[in-house]
Amino acid sequence: MRNYLPTAILVLVLISEIRSQNGPSFVLSSTGDVAERHGGKLGIYDSQPDGDKTRYEQRGGDKHIYCLGQEGGMCNSWILSGSLGSENGGLKTSNLGNTGMGWYYADKIKYGFINNDITVKFVPLSTNSCILRESIMLIGPAILKDYLGDFTIVQGKFSAGRPVWENAGGKVLKIIPGTTRKEKKERTFGVYDNLSSSIALIRSGSAPTCPTNAKAAHNERTGRGWQYWDGKDWVEDDTISAI
Repeated sequence: MRNYLPTAILVLVLISEIRSQNGPSFVLSSTGDVAERHGGKLGIYDSQPDGDKTRYEQRGGDKHIYCLGQEGGMCNSWILSGSLGSENGGLKTSNLGNTGMGWYYADKIKYGFINNDITVKFVPLSTNSCILRESIMLIGPAILKDYLGDFTIVQGKFSAGRPVWENAGGKVLKIIPGTTRKEKKERTFGVYDNLSSSIALIRSGSAPTCPTNAKAAHNERTGRGWQYWDGKDWVEDDTISAI
């Protein structure tokens, strides 16, 4: 007789991942400019009560999406920021149901907000979302073999709105929320020595919702793709990819 227990456990885990204790969870996603400039702000957001309103907290991260202004009992100003209640943030929109150019993001070069990313959206988290993918294969040159291979999702572990994946050797694929100014500026997917490490040996070009998105391999702003650290400098290597 077949044993269905592993499947049952997997289904229960997936269901628990798509809802928070306070309501449904959502994914803020982009495969455009926002992934290049504000990738650390993307990912899974969980519902949280906020008086008579609802706010959304980045899972395993330090970002919040909250209502800053209302008209006729309806919120008409949503802000994404690391400081809850701040009028300043990295992204903003008049309606969470907006997509694409309905979302504005901060551009420090132009000192204002622009809305040229047509890929931005905030949608309910589902079990078939790429962000909850159980296994990711990272391929690349043989000299990086310890940092490549099959990475399996670490249940219950999230960082900067994304899951953490770990290979058989204990190396982990993740985005770190970032504590230093440099880390916060360059939040991308990286492969680290362990769960607590903050120094990546491989890093992506940009930070779309999922490491398997083609956008991870290219950043038009910096001209950067997947890279590895050779002990002295970052080396571009177009054979590295996540599938």
